[in-house]
Amino acid sequence: MVVNNAQADSVLFDPKSGAVRALREGAIIILCSTTPPKYLFELRARLDAVRPDVRLLDCPVSGGSIRAANGELSIFSAGADEDINYSQTVLKAMAGPLYCIPGGISMGSVAKMCHQHQAATNIIMASEAMGLAAVAGLNTRTVYEQICKSKGRSWMFENRGPHMLANDWRTVHSAVSIILKDNTIVTNHAKEVGFPLVLENTAEQLYITGTHAGFTKDDDAGLVRLYLPSDKKDLVGQLTESATTSVGDADIAVETIIDLFAGVHLASARECMAFAKHVGMELTLLEDIINKGAGASAMFEIAVPQMLCSGILSLKSVKEAVEVRDKLVRMFIPILSRQSDRQ
Repeated sequence: MVVNNAQADSVLFDPKSGAVRALREGAIIILCSTTPPKYLFELRARLDAVRPDVRLLDCPVSGGSIRAANGELSIFSAGADEDINYSQTVLKAMAGPLYCIPGGISMGSVAKMCHQHQAATNIIMASEAMGLAAVAGLNTRTVYEQICKSKGRSWMFENRGPHMLANDWRTVHSAVSIILKDNTIVTNHAKEVGFPLVLENTAEQLYITGTHAGFTKDDDAGLVRLYLPSDKKDLVGQLTESATTSVGDADIAVETIIDLFAGVHLASARECMAFAKHVGMELTLLEDIINKGAGASAMFEIAVPQMLCSGILSLKSVKEAVEVRDKLVRMFIPILSRQSDRQ
């Protein structure tokens, strides 16, 4: 298991130490890296040139180092059915959930790419929510606890929130460089197929901003610092035991942040599913993958079944989307009016 396609090329094709010429006849390469989908076809072509007998499975993983050590990774396997069946013992030893993605090589990477759309948007949204809570003067621990019980919750928020509350981004659970790499795979592929991803491109720019600020090797929870005053980078942790638990500056309440979270999660869910349809991903399978993975959120779980049932990937078919929209409109019109009066 290597990090990216460059490392895979080195392991297999290095002139001095490349493994490809030493593999036994009919061997199966299980590629577990997160790579652009097109890389699988490039790799297959290189293998065909020197070892056409060697078989290839596209099996990117998700779950991090702890789940890897416990053999509980999510694996998105794609390739020839007979090769997947032959490799079941090995794959099941590594996997928690083992997904078989139809469509042949590259579709495992497509599934991982679509999942990472949700992971990438949810990570930066978690930082934005906690940053907003801190700047508004709210008790950040209370905000965290209430969001985790609300329609604004996401797996990433629940996971990254404690690191922000502890002001701990030097303990690296998942570095900014990793999610930027995955995010870039999504946005690059979207450009190649001509599909607009407004939220994902915005997330990418924020990850690039974090990299420019020197956060590349820090835990991605540290991106919350992008939303804090330059002289108060520890503000989230400072407000865990004090500050107001009701309404903060500019009339920002916990409920405000929950509604904002829910609204962006709804838009992100729709963008993800529309992109997945465009790149040929089976949508009900992707729904299951995301709901059981790190890309999960309450609004994705609520909205996607309604969109799929309606037959159109539109938020018009989602009852909660209309409710959230109306709440946000009622919230922002008074705020914008006050800002206008001050000017």
